[in-house]
Amino acid sequence: MPPEVRLQAKSSALLTERRGVLQSEAVTGVLLRARSLGPFGFLVVLAILFTALSPRFLLVSNITTVLYTAAILTIASLAQALVMFTRNLDLSIGSVMAGAAYIPALIYTHLHAFGPLLIPSAIVIGAVFGLINGAVVAYGRIPALVATLGTLSIFRGIIYSLAQGEEIGTGQQANWILHFVAAKAGGVPVIVIVAVAIAALATVVMRLTSFGASLYAIGSNPRAAVYYGLDRQRLVLQAYVATGALAGFAGLLLAAQVGTITVDIATGWELQTLAAGVIGGVSLLGGSGGMVGAAIGALIIATVSNGLVQLGLSGSWQTFVQGMAIVLAVAFDVFLQRYLITSRA
Repeated sequence: MPPEVRLQAKSSALLTERRGVLQSEAVTGVLLRARSLGPFGFLVVLAILFTALSPRFLLVSNITTVLYTAAILTIASLAQALVMFTRNLDLSIGSVMAGAAYIPALIYTHLHAFGPLLIPSAIVIGAVFGLINGAVVAYGRIPALVATLGTLSIFRGIIYSLAQGEEIGTGQQANWILHFVAAKAGGVPVIVIVAVAIAALATVVMRLTSFGASLYAIGSNPRAAVYYGLDRQRLVLQAYVATGALAGFAGLLLAAQVGTITVDIATGWELQTLAAGVIGGVSLLGGSGGMVGAAIGALIIATVSNGLVQLGLSGSWQTFVQGMAIVLAVAFDVFLQRYLITSRA
């Protein structure tokens, strides 16, 4: 074959390969943007859909209700996202919230001077539960799914033994925490402002600090992270402690919001927080997603719940939607991971 022909064939092959690489990068970009921007678009679609089906949906009073419902779920979902970044999860988060809600309130019923310590004690109790989870997962090397499924029952059992079947009513709680949760500033619920502030702070931590970068690193590629000197066990432990602390704060707010504190408070919140995370683009495979996405996911869950009520549908449909969201989000993550591996091969 003449040199000119060989050169032309080689150039044609390189051009074809380059086109394939550009197409692959374009597809990858579309998929990544779909993961990051998809939740916001989905929220807009839901708002349009529910408004078309129920004109009452866009009333100011109803939007306030949605934000009020989403606020505490947002805080709990941010807590769940922290461990999801590390390629773990916390199925005990509902029980952690319950413990942080019930135990301080129980102490307050016997000692009113404990009132100013309600929030700090809830955060500490949540952090202790998180420390237990983190120690079992990180140092006990027990898979997070198994470990936190076990502590879900253990922590809830502790609450049952302390409560002995007794409820703590609104009249037995500190008035200031009840007023705080119900308060508004400029027509906006104070707990919504608190949730936004926590989400903003969490976003800064994850994007601009070495701690946040380290959590992403150990979730994205645990072996490489350890190779580069990151202490994976310590970071996972810290993530669970932070998750527990945030969940504890959310649990106290939830107790004040619902009024009567029972041993079953926050039951099922592990599914809601996981659903909020994956809907918001936080991968269960670790190393990707963001706090803003988790917050939007929580808002989507609250919007779906409210919209179904507006349409007169039962709450079981919300559980169905949450389960489907988790399955579809995980399937998308697996597809994206495999596509990225294939395209880079």
